[in-house]
Amino acid sequence: MGNSKLQELTDKLFQEGLEKGRAEAENLVAEAKSNAAKLVAEAEARAAEIVAAAETKAVDIEKNAMTEISLAGKQAVAKIKAEIENMIVTKSLSQGVKSANLDPSFIKDMLLAVAKGWNNGAKAELSALLPEAKKAEQNKISKSIPMLKKEGKDVTIVATGFMVHLAVEAAEILKAEGIDAGVINIHTIKPIDKAILEKAAAETGAIVTAEEHNVIGGLGSAVAECVAETCPCPVLRVGVMDTFGRSGKVPPLLELYGLTAEAIVEKAEAALRLKESAGR
Repeated sequence: MGNSKLQELTDKLFQEGLEKGRAEAENLVAEAKSNAAKLVAEAEARAAEIVAAAETKAVDIEKNAMTEISLAGKQAVAKIKAEIENMIVTKSLSQGVKSANLDPSFIKDMLLAVAKGWNNGAKAELSALLPEAKKAEQNKISKSIPMLKKEGKDVTIVATGFMVHLAVEAAEILKAEGIDAGVINIHTIKPIDKAILEKAAAETGAIVTAEEHNVIGGLGSAVAECVAETCPCPVLRVGVMDTFGRSGKVPPLLELYGLTAEAIVEKAEAALRLKESAGR
């Protein structure tokens, strides 16, 4: 009987201890979870502060960089403006922008400055000066090239592209006939070199154009329009005579369309006859 009571007492104490231990364990787990949640919240808050600080710093860096770029752009624009004014605005108006002799690399730098678009004010300032600089550059682009050592006195052959070497060949044939022909390489049709064309019209009084192109709306038309305004003279054209094109090998096609040195010679002789009939 005593053993039974002892066993009951032992079981009761064990059960009470087990329940107490379980309760303590649950309290420890709950406390651990609470502490972990606090640590996570603190970590997230700290991370958010770091991210916010980094974003603020990045914005400040970007603003500083943009400020420096804008300042550099304004300085570059001011320098370009000063150089343009020095080379163009202060030049004699009688000589115009031609006397400024702008360098192509300078024009490129100026256009790049505008393209970067640092600010509207700078672009407006450059835009006001750009037309004058563009005129000066066009003057340089349009300059033509006399192909022979001396200019002709009887007739001038004005050629472009593939036809230039045939024009030189035609001039040699004419020379053998006692006709003094000059050759000009018009490498740029727009803008065209009006000065050299007007000079040739005044000195020789007869012009032949040679182009690997339709005679309508090409070099011949441009030359005729130019000299007709200031120094009219016969202008005969060698080129494709407004006909449909064909495909094939080059030499036969040149013969077919009359793009030959001989054709240039014939036109030169015809131009001389027109000049003589006009009493020039």
